[in-house]
Amino acid sequence: VDELKGSFDLEDLILVCWVNELMVSSKQCRVWMKRLLVLRNEELEIYSDFPETAGDWQSPELHYGVCDITWGPLVKNGTNSHIYRPHSISLQSSTGGRHILSFECDISLHYWERELLMEIKDVVMKINARTFAAKWEGNAVDLTIDLQKGFIIEDSTTATKHWTKKFEELESSSDNGSKELYLTFKDGVKQCLELTELHAVLYTIEAFLKTRVSLL
Repeated sequence: VDELKGSFDLEDLILVCWVNELMVSSKQCRVWMKRLLVLRNEELEIYSDFPETAGDWQSPELHYGVCDITWGPLVKNGTNSHIYRPHSISLQSSTGGRHILSFECDISLHYWERELLMEIKDVVMKINARTFAAKWEGNAVDLTIDLQKGFIIEDSTTATKHWTKKFEELESSSDNGSKELYLTFKDGVKQCLELTELHAVLYTIEAFLKTRVSLL
């Protein structure tokens, strides 16, 4: 990484890591192909080939904000046993990107996750809050997810505050997979929010909760 920083003036470069991604070939077969993961500029970038020039470094094939992704281990089952590899994860973005990535070993995977979590923490502490348009009980509102204050619902026109709940008060959450988010709090209160950016909200909540845990 230090050598790359000097060669391409990439002072914001955090991590460069080769992985294999499960892709669909031109013959509609599922094959593993090499991909380069790069962590920098508060984003996760994906390249098909190693960038050879400074211009190449500015043109990733795909890039996602680190607070706009979620990932978890790929679980072996009856439908994927023929292509399953250990040290693999399933990664999704709030914009619809889906990737199955295989790392060389557990150490590589754990190191990548550690660096990614640290970058998420840095970004969340920098922005401190995110606001999304929503509907609550038929009213147009703004949902703000705040690192210190938790969930804030305000009227989108008058900024009148309808309610606030701290992260510690959240008992559970669920969604319908398309636009509705259900929040259940420890005092028994249940709230339903209609969102146009459901997955962006879900992944933001996840990023903020991970940051809260890291600060304990």
